[in-house]
Amino acid sequence: MSTRFLLVCALGGLAVLSIARCSTELDLGSALQPEPAGAGELRACNDGLDNDGDLLVDYPNDPGCESPLDPAEEDPLVARACSDGADNDGDGRIDFDYNRNGLRDSIDDPGCDSAADDDESNVPLPECADGFDNDSDGRVDLEDLNCSGRNDDSEAPECGNGLDDDSDGAIDFPDDLECDNRGDDTESE
Repeated sequence: MSTRFLLVCALGGLAVLSIARCSTELDLGSALQPEPAGAGELRACNDGLDNDGDLLVDYPNDPGCESPLDPAEEDPLVARACSDGADNDGDGRIDFDYNRNGLRDSIDDPGCDSAADDDESNVPLPECADGFDNDSDGRVDLEDLNCSGRNDDSEAPECGNGLDDDSDGAIDFPDDLECDNRGDDTESE
């Protein structure tokens, strides 16, 4: 089925009338999709600006940005799990960059990859936040003297954690000469 449309075009003050035959079957699907960004092309979610006025700039900080290539920063009507101000997975941590300091710190949920992430669940928690006494010293998580923050991966002292903490090629006591015993807290002098 086709329909005739009357087209009026202005060319330098001269009006041109034309009748065109057009199909009524239009595919608007591709016309409504954002054009893919080319390499290095600026979009609202990677332009360094707060395009929607929420004081959050670009991916991964703005909950309206699911990737750096998103064309708009507008936030969703329902806040996503990683930007709703709640501890959705019960691990004692809240959202992606909850305090908006630009750093991943102990209050931030490690299960959030961005503010647009809708799932706070995460891989196993670091030893200093898992609720267990992993090194059997009688202290749990932040009570353990070897935990400086909830994102620390080991409650064990450096000289007994199985890691080369000082990158000298020697691991723990007795191989690392800076370690006096397995309970020594530092591999470096």
